[in-house]
Amino acid sequence: KKIVKMKIGIMQPYFFPYIGYFQLINSVDIYILLDNLDFIKDGWVNRNRIYNKHTMTYDYIMAPLDGKSSNKKINEILIHKKYNWRKKILNKISHNYSKSKYYHEVLPLIEKMVCFDTPYISEFNINAIKEICKFLNIGTKIKHEDNRYLQLEGELATIYGNEDSEFYDTKYPLKVIRVVELCRLEGANIFYNAPGGKDLYDKSIFKNFNISVNFVLPNDTSYPQMNDVFIPNLSIIDIMMNNSVDDIEKMLNDYTLR
Repeated sequence: KKIVKMKIGIMQPYFFPYIGYFQLINSVDIYILLDNLDFIKDGWVNRNRIYNKHTMTYDYIMAPLDGKSSNKKINEILIHKKYNWRKKILNKISHNYSKSKYYHEVLPLIEKMVCFDTPYISEFNINAIKEICKFLNIGTKIKHEDNRYLQLEGELATIYGNEDSEFYDTKYPLKVIRVVELCRLEGANIFYNAPGGKDLYDKSIFKNFNISVNFVLPNDTSYPQMNDVFIPNLSIIDIMMNNSVDDIEKMLNDYTLR
């Protein structure tokens, strides 16, 4: 009997993430945007980096948050109403990228994403990620609003603390159990993760549950920016402004699996 290989990726919805994030989406069959996790301050949920043509370094674009707290879930965090941050971001992008090769082609999409009307940062990010995937012809099935995920989150503590559970062992951290259960829910037997996951997810633990783990490591993808100084790992906005969709599609496959 042939074993069907189903690859899954699971990440938080980030704010206009870098190319590696989209390489991960592109490399799997199902991608879960999990936003019922604890919010992490100073992470990438509400900010990212773009090119600064004057300093030839990077600059931040950011959505201001209202009442951000690590005691809240990402999907509970509100965008601040007071500040005209959307206009500020669009002005900053226009100022730094107006001479970029694909500026006029990409700007309408950027405007559409930045002006997406929602009070929640999670919904803002999910919409932008989906729009970018559509623009880059990424056909991966993206899932986020699934009651099974919410139900699982409520059950995790019970699973973890039950002596009859297969997980009743200190060597299985909660984050590992979550991934195992999400893989089972989606019928996936291969889990792909970002490079930072190497410290979080032990491959040998997942083998106990017949799940193989691979990490998607972006190769050194350089491309023409405004000046001679190349700055890697900027927001996908920088890549879209400086490269054709065809070239970006090649970049999406330019990674190493470890």
